[in-house]
Amino acid sequence: MRWLTRLVVALTTLVGIVSLVPAHWMPGIGLLAMFLPLLLVPHLLLSMYWLRRSFRYFAVNALLLGLLLIPLLAQFPLHKHHGWGAQEDVRLVSFNLQGFYKQQNAATSIAQWLSSHDADLLAAQEVRFSQDLPLRKAFKYRTEPRSRARYGVAIYSNYPIIFQEHLVFSEPTDSRYNRTTALLADIATPTDTFRVINVHLMSTGLASDEFDVAPQKDSIVHRGVHLLKKLRTTDRVRSIQGHDLLKWVQQSPYPVILSGDFNQVPAGAVYAKLLLRLSDPYLSNGSGAMGSFEPLVSRRVPIRIDWTLLDRSFEVYDQFIDGSIHLSDHRPLITIVQPPRALAR
Repeated sequence: MRWLTRLVVALTTLVGIVSLVPAHWMPGIGLLAMFLPLLLVPHLLLSMYWLRRSFRYFAVNALLLGLLLIPLLAQFPLHKHHGWGAQEDVRLVSFNLQGFYKQQNAATSIAQWLSSHDADLLAAQEVRFSQDLPLRKAFKYRTEPRSRARYGVAIYSNYPIIFQEHLVFSEPTDSRYNRTTALLADIATPTDTFRVINVHLMSTGLASDEFDVAPQKDSIVHRGVHLLKKLRTTDRVRSIQGHDLLKWVQQSPYPVILSGDFNQVPAGAVYAKLLLRLSDPYLSNGSGAMGSFEPLVSRRVPIRIDWTLLDRSFEVYDQFIDGSIHLSDHRPLITIVQPPRALAR
């Protein structure tokens, strides 16, 4: 049992350290972070075994068990759901809208859903600007799209937007969209000002049917290699984009809300560095449904690839994924915070 314990401890330490290596140094390494929560089970069993036999082995397993709770809590909501909060709270929704292609009149239905919950802010990704009139009517203010842009990210607000800026990722890609899917908006509330940074990091490029694997051995191997190549390439790009995010957060004169579709689980090098500046409310307040990406949720892989990280000055009431709305291939992530007071740095 001691050798088994040492093996599990060594494996956990190795995976944990390697997952923090920037993916642009070692493309694809960020995928290891997805498997960290799986190591929770052997550590839990080993901790129970060593509880009365060896304090030293128990302490090591208990320590790693505690560290593994971070990627676990970043994925699975274990806290009580408080709902949409009080009327005076600030309600931010991060939502990849899939260009309103999910169903007919999707934009109208999304606007009605947002209005019914008195959403104050919408950080939207994959907005088809020719169809976003219902959202513009639902909110008083909106960031202006890039000149001649058909798709992109946008921020809709019921508080005044006093400044906006479109941001450009430094990673050179073949797609202009992948370089220009970030923007910031300074939001003025009656009590203070804060900055919302809305991003859509590079997609994996995988179609929904690519997640389906035929039962034949050759098909599984071929599909697996195909998926890994795509994931490896996009993992590298997102790592470089993550460094841009860190720079933008550090340069902000106001407390930051960083929100969007990150196309990766909240773990790894970029996530760890962002946590040095911001907090992830999902760790302490996560509730509601599991999983934010419908194609994976429907295949019983309920992982979260949509994040909202906050300056620690904000007091969070709740953060949850709403699994009752099916108007996109993503589920919305809702964050409820207390009105900011004297937050400016």
